[in-house]
Amino acid sequence: MGDIPPSPQVQIEPNASAIAPAELLRRAQTANEDLYASLRSFVCDEDVRRTRENLKATRIRSLDTLTARVSFENGQEVYSDVYQDKVRRSGLEAAGGAWSVGEFGTLLRQTQQLLRTQQVTVEGSGDENGTPVAYVSFETSREDSLWSLVVEGRSYKIPFRTRVTLEVSTGHILSVKRDATELPPRLFISEIEWSVDMRPTTMAGASWLLPAAGEYAVSYAGSNQRDRNRMAFGNYRRYGSETTLRFDAID
Repeated sequence: MGDIPPSPQVQIEPNASAIAPAELLRRAQTANEDLYASLRSFVCDEDVRRTRENLKATRIRSLDTLTARVSFENGQEVYSDVYQDKVRRSGLEAAGGAWSVGEFGTLLRQTQQLLRTQQVTVEGSGDENGTPVAYVSFETSREDSLWSLVVEGRSYKIPFRTRVTLEVSTGHILSVKRDATELPPRLFISEIEWSVDMRPTTMAGASWLLPAAGEYAVSYAGSNQRDRNRMAFGNYRRYGSETTLRFDAID
């Protein structure tokens, strides 16, 4: 992925992880280089369950379910066999409503890039399922933003805050959560939340850390309505096939 630029400025808050922040970020940069190489070897199924919430009345209404086959090729997701319930669609965008792309690899790739260039705050440390973790965060301005929101065919770069959970021993990204609140008033959107969680996936006796679940939520200004998409990734399989060569004895 090219030369690694100088480490970004790091701030440390009380109760931060005992590991040196520069070493933590170095581990994250190294570990996640390997992640993208792994992602290019896999294809999986994605299910997106879309709901609409009335926050004031605490009501949740199911809208539909999107399904697709997803792979990560040339640095971006490729979606195929897209269905909205039982209706085949040309792509996720054809389903209308609130939709997102990029949870399988793009969000992770962008997070790795921003960990190198933004001012990172190490917020603290913890333990998740017996794994020591560190929590880091950073703010990204509109000018530096890698996140675009498309509304009615028009694209808007939006500033956002990111919170990342890192496995201390390896530097692996375990989860990424983005939040955007400074949106153009004419869009009537008050907040967008976007996240992905990673889980170990075992196949043929080997284990990889791969996307397992994600969420994309849009809250609308001047109303109590929020659209929420819950994503699940599963049925992982690897590209290619195993080939066995057999040499028969020649009489």
